[in-house]
Amino acid sequence: MKRSTLLAAAALTLAACVDNRSSIEILGRAVPSDLKACTYAPGGTFQLGNGVYDVTLGGQYSVVLYVQNNLVDPKTLNANDVTSGNSWSVQAARVRLNPSDYVGAYAPSPALASITGEAVLPAATSPIVAPAGGQATIYTGLLSDALVTALQGVPAGGQVVLGVTLQGKTGDGAHLESGEWIFPLRVCSGCATAPTCATGTTLQPPCDGQSTALECK
Repeated sequence: MKRSTLLAAAALTLAACVDNRSSIEILGRAVPSDLKACTYAPGGTFQLGNGVYDVTLGGQYSVVLYVQNNLVDPKTLNANDVTSGNSWSVQAARVRLNPSDYVGAYAPSPALASITGEAVLPAATSPIVAPAGGQATIYTGLLSDALVTALQGVPAGGQVVLGVTLQGKTGDGAHLESGEWIFPLRVCSGCATAPTCATGTTLQPPCDGQSTALECK
């Protein structure tokens, strides 16, 4: 399924800069290092551009994110401290549909669909991310049933943005959230048709994206 359709370049540039606090940083959306096995590795290629959600298929929409822990290693400040105290692991993803502060500050063009919503979903993976620049890949769904229902009301070709914040804990038990990562999503009706696969490949579920779509692998 093609996911390269872009919002206006200026809107995407602004989205990359929104409220990404330095402690736990969502670097961007990951590309699989092995498409057939759906494996990911930190430091790999970024998947750029919009997501696409076909309302005729429905279902969940998931992403794999590169995440970096920018907390300092406590041992650099005190030799008696433990490095793992500033490690971090994710517990859930908070998702805001068309967050009002983003829309008000940046006035995306074309205009976003007139819907809002919010959900907190458990993260599907929870690796421990080491401090002082440690990185990991985190897989999470983005849509609750209520957000899926809201998207069903968006006209074909409409645009929305999802504000994604990862919620988790440090190794010493402190609650710590990432900065909010803005993900543009184009809504369509019937656009995610199954492709014709080349010899040696077959239709299979995608590694991420819309769970009900199919692609050749």
